[in-house]
Amino acid sequence: VESAGEWSVFNNSVTCRAVQASASDKVVLHGEEGTNDVAVVANNLVHISVEGTDINDALNKTSVFLQEATNSTTSTAAIVDCFVGVTQLSEAPTVRAAFNTSAIVPTLTIVQVGLVPGATVALQCVASLNATDVVVSPQLPAPMDEGFATPRAVTAGGFVYVDGVPAADINGTDGLLVLGEVLESAGSSLKEVLMCNTFVRSLSYVKPYFGSFYLFFNVANYPPPARAEFTVPNEWPTAELVLKCIAAVPETRSSH
Repeated sequence: VESAGEWSVFNNSVTCRAVQASASDKVVLHGEEGTNDVAVVANNLVHISVEGTDINDALNKTSVFLQEATNSTTSTAAIVDCFVGVTQLSEAPTVRAAFNTSAIVPTLTIVQVGLVPGATVALQCVASLNATDVVVSPQLPAPMDEGFATPRAVTAGGFVYVDGVPAADINGTDGLLVLGEVLESAGSSLKEVLMCNTFVRSLSYVKPYFGSFYLFFNVANYPPPARAEFTVPNEWPTAELVLKCIAAVPETRSSH
């Protein structure tokens, strides 16, 4: 997917995740020739990246990868988290409706991005090979301010995945407070956060956001997680930024 990063002096910015797995424990699956679709299987998790003409096309490609990963046409795997990039934010309700039919609804983050010609949606998802290992945390009882949907947490493979957390304040303080509450509901905390991708509406928000990030993580919950910022529109009209973070289940952090 294409989106503007925080550094105006650089043409490209890349953010990656790695797993501790031997070569024999990692399996790489490729989509049809000429596509960017790929999946990596490691440590009982499947990391999937696909692009589609619409959400149904992208989900069908995701399903094929899960069937390959489990060697079964009736996969027992469950998608637990998805970053969704769409060319038009008007498609966000359709995307959410498509995922809401799942037995386990994954955590979602939806933003507007640039895609290859012919594609309107991109999915970067994580699935657990065994749905019985997935834990969906209780949703916080009170809705967020500004009419935002209350974020949820889903735990799988020793990680806690959280819905994209919208923030109305340009420094992100309101979103970081909610993120902490959601993680605590899942048995984790801000101290266990491993990675945060933050999607801001304006590059000018990055500096005030850094101030809040520093206080929440470098000061109060050291060591801070890895982080990256991107300048893109999000699905919430009054959200100035959206936080997409992954945390560890406390007893498994050292193993990851």
